[in-house]
Amino acid sequence: MYTYDASNSRATLYQRYQYMRQHHATKLEKLKAGTYAEELHKLACRYNDGTVASLQKERYVVEARHQRCMPTPLKTTIQQIVGCTKERFSSPLTVHAGTSEYWTVHQQDQAFGARCDAYKVRWTGASMACPDFTEEQASKAVMWALQSAMHTDVPTLTMLLLPTHSKDSSATGYMKWVRQHPEYCKHLATLPRSAVKLQFPPNTRIPPADTLKWNTQLIAIGNHPGYEEYLPYWKATSEGMAWRYKFREAIQTALEEGTEPDDAPVRVALNDEHGRWWSMPPSQTENTVTTIAGSFKRRPADNKHEPRSQSVEQLMSCNTQVAGALPRAIRAASNALGAALPAAPTLRYDWTEFIYTDGSVVSDKDVYPGIGAGVYIPGNPRLGREEQAIAIDCLQKGSPGYPAAVNTINRAELAAIDLALKTALEDTVAEPEIHIATDSLTSMYQVRRANTRPQDIKEHRHLNIITSIADAIGSHTGVVHLWKVRSHIGI
Repeated sequence: MYTYDASNSRATLYQRYQYMRQHHATKLEKLKAGTYAEELHKLACRYNDGTVASLQKERYVVEARHQRCMPTPLKTTIQQIVGCTKERFSSPLTVHAGTSEYWTVHQQDQAFGARCDAYKVRWTGASMACPDFTEEQASKAVMWALQSAMHTDVPTLTMLLLPTHSKDSSATGYMKWVRQHPEYCKHLATLPRSAVKLQFPPNTRIPPADTLKWNTQLIAIGNHPGYEEYLPYWKATSEGMAWRYKFREAIQTALEEGTEPDDAPVRVALNDEHGRWWSMPPSQTENTVTTIAGSFKRRPADNKHEPRSQSVEQLMSCNTQVAGALPRAIRAASNALGAALPAAPTLRYDWTEFIYTDGSVVSDKDVYPGIGAGVYIPGNPRLGREEQAIAIDCLQKGSPGYPAAVNTINRAELAAIDLALKTALEDTVAEPEIHIATDSLTSMYQVRRANTRPQDIKEHRHLNIITSIADAIGSHTGVVHLWKVRSHIGI
């Protein structure tokens, strides 16, 4: 199985932007879209934790947990089996490379070929839907998919990945719709919670848990033409195997991709594996007029407009039995597009010329606080430096009660800066500039105060270390740069 890597995603994102620029320039003008680099920056900002999205009257915070999406290997498998070309709830950062149309919560995402609000249209064709993992949003998606399948003659099939929200999956709210309309809704399989590793956008600072509290269910909702064209579960494969068993093995393989070889595999369970319904096609019921929300009545079908990623759709138009050619085609397109991506700007400084520092503290009410610090010096032949990592024991020992007052995180950060500065002065006497990186803005303010207004810092619990740093800076004939870097970003 082929997995789409980050470079592939960037290439596809650039392709979608270029396609909109060439074929939908008017739309980009209305959006006041900028260059690819500008739109990419705004895209990352839009999907940061805490961004407020607005869909008509609804306003909610796009938290990191709302951006968890179906694993890429599982998307790839469903696309190859069903031939899906649409994603109902996605974002430019997580959309699959083989998807031609996708819907998001932001208007500005249209710069990357997206459409806004999946509930603005009736769903037709083959699509995937992975709504927010709340019971309300799951029920709303099931009802919309069901109404779409009931009120169209166009082959329609929606594959939904939904959580159970309880140990008893039958008690989940949306299951009442599945049970009431068995001719449209098919509960295909239950995916164990530990096997479904949800994915996050690459800009997520602090990702939440990659698994849900409960198992997830794979549910298909479609009309009879949709099942006949996209999901013939009652038929046998070309190898003579029942379709459902080959389907289960394909899903199992997708979920195991990327796991450790030593991990015990958790098996995917087909729903009612030996039930008669697996060998019978769905009944051909006429489109019954059920209670339809007024908002649904006013919605047009989603096949009224030209796709915004036509070249990707052409790759997906092949027979689903030979859809394995899709990864090869996407890989070739990625190689071609990679050369067209904007070149990364040159760095202002060489990162190996910096010395990196950090401090840490572990508090325990029963013992003295434990503090420590570290310094990392990258290898740099020009400066005559060899790569080394230095651990610092900066714990102040004394009588009971005294160390707790001075053994703080501030002391650890200052001790790391002090050692980094002295090491740099010893190794780079002739170097006019010294660069030290720290994530402690407090330490930087204290050092600056000691250099510019020493009369204001005559008393301080860490005065000895602050004075040592200030004296070392004053004795250097060149310039010492203290750089503030972000903390807790996984580096």
